[in-house]
Amino acid sequence: MLRYRVFLTIRHPSMFPEFITQEIGLEPTKTWRAGSPRKTPAGRLLQGCYLDSAWIQQYDFEGRYFFDGALHVLSEIQPKFEFLTSLLNSGGCIELQIQLSGTKNIGDVLNHESLSKFSELGVSLSLEVFPIINWNDVGKHIPHDNVGGG
Repeated sequence: MLRYRVFLTIRHPSMFPEFITQEIGLEPTKTWRAGSPRKTPAGRLLQGCYLDSAWIQQYDFEGRYFFDGALHVLSEIQPKFEFLTSLLNSGGCIELQIQLSGTKNIGDVLNHESLSKFSELGVSLSLEVFPIINWNDVGKHIPHDNVGGG
């Protein structure tokens, strides 16, 4: 069975991840606060601090149609439209990233009705393909750490 992962990432220049959790009503997989020291997934300190706060939720799916998983995630956050709009208007951003293994032929179509749902919620869509993948290691990769220098 084909497997893929979807990450919902919410970023904001100053909003605390705990507040995002309270408003979204979901427990995140990973968070960090703006200004906190950067760390590796194993917890080792890195140089610099995070430039923004991040709230990340990981979803694991099976099947060929990966946009179905993305639309499932959108359906979970759609009831929080007012909060999401406020977050975007105050400098935040919302990204939904689909991670695929490059070892299997897989494809899907996002029709215009579904595509409009992303736009209505202000959610950016990204796709990442891993040429050779051990799915046990993928959870160690959190997409697009926005980091500050030394």
